[in-house]
Amino acid sequence: MSMARELFDDVATSRSTTQLEPGDVLIEAGEIPSGLFLVQEGAFEVTVGVQDRQVVMGTLGPGEIVGEVSLFAGGRATATVTASESSMVQTITVPVARDWLSLHPDVATAIAAEGRERIDRNELTLLLSELTGSTDPEVIGESLALCAIVRLEGGQTLFHQGEHADAAYIVITGRLSVWQVLDGEPCQVGRLGRGQIVGETGLFERAPARPRWWRSGTVWWHAFRVLRSNNSWPITRRS
Repeated sequence: MSMARELFDDVATSRSTTQLEPGDVLIEAGEIPSGLFLVQEGAFEVTVGVQDRQVVMGTLGPGEIVGEVSLFAGGRATATVTASESSMVQTITVPVARDWLSLHPDVATAIAAEGRERIDRNELTLLLSELTGSTDPEVIGESLALCAIVRLEGGQTLFHQGEHADAAYIVITGRLSVWQVLDGEPCQVGRLGRGQIVGETGLFERAPARPRWWRSGTVWWHAFRVLRSNNSWPITRRS
């Protein structure tokens, strides 16, 4: 990310460089990251523990940053980042990063957006691992390739009754309100939450959506091609 490089170049006198060998942990899940990191050389594996399993969320290489989620959201790291080969990272402390970003809002916005995308992908990866019962990176990768993330804001309609289905949707986070038109009036008939699927019947039957419509609630939620904004959560869609 060129903007992240701009940040690290501008605070050159305040950054440090660390060499890591295969198996060395840069960030441990549950800990508060010591700063913002920029991968200079090598590669890192990002994993999350699910019960007694480790799910690979992805890999990071030169030019990518680590720790931006905790930088903006605060709190403890939700994933472990481990060197998969001899690697080198540059580090700046959280106060230095925040001071610089407060003076460069465009860069802050870009880095925050990348952090949100990473959260979306991690949430989807965990859900797919649960649904498939697999932690195999190849299996999860094939499943991810079939998906696009969609974000809807509270009150936004996912689809209406009578529309032809073009995708199946799996709720990643948040909730969906289910509405059906009865006697000409819309009535709420249920709610959907994480891991529940909608739209698959019409997709398989190549038929219009059943006489019901789906709207997000007033809380954040995710959808398969997630349109992430400050008041939305994802739900997922299989292309």
